[in-house]
Amino acid sequence: MGPWALTLLLVAAVWPATWGGITGLTFVQGHSMEPTYYTGDLVLTIRQPAYEVGDVISFQVPPGQAGEGGRAIHRISAVGTLDGAEAYVTLGDNNAEADPWLTPSRHIMGRAVAHVPKVGLLLGSSLQRILLGGAAALVVLALLWPSRAPTPDSEPAA
Repeated sequence: MGPWALTLLLVAAVWPATWGGITGLTFVQGHSMEPTYYTGDLVLTIRQPAYEVGDVISFQVPPGQAGEGGRAIHRISAVGTLDGAEAYVTLGDNNAEADPWLTPSRHIMGRAVAHVPKVGLLLGSSLQRILLGGAAALVVLALLWPSRAPTPDSEPAA
C-alpha cells in the first residue's frame, strides 16, 4: 500500500463523527457514569451500524431537552421507537432513573471503545478542542510531508 493510500485510510479512520466520520472523542463531565468513567476522562467512540442494550454511547442531547445540543455519554438501557425509527433509552451508570428522552440514531456519535483517564483535567476545558485539533493536524501533516528518497546520483559509489 502506497503512502497516499495509507494516509487516506488513516484520515478516514480518525475523521470525527461530528463531521460525518466514524470516530469521536468525548470528555466526561459530571458523575453520571461513575464508576465506569470519571470527570476528565477522554472516551474514544466509533460509529456503529446498530447499537444494543448495554452499549455505552456518546450522543447529542435532543432538541427541547435540558442541555440541548450538548454531548452526553450514557449506557443504552432499552430500545424504543421515535417517529417510526429506532431510538434508545439511555441511563448513566450512577443515575437512578433513565434520561427523560429517547435518543435517535442520528444523534449518536458512537459506541465507547477506549478511554484515557483524567486527560481532560490536564488539558483544561477551554484548551481541549484546540489541542486535539492541533494534534490531529500534526499527525496528518507528518503523514503527508514529502520524504526524500535517495536519488541514483546521491548514492555512494561502490
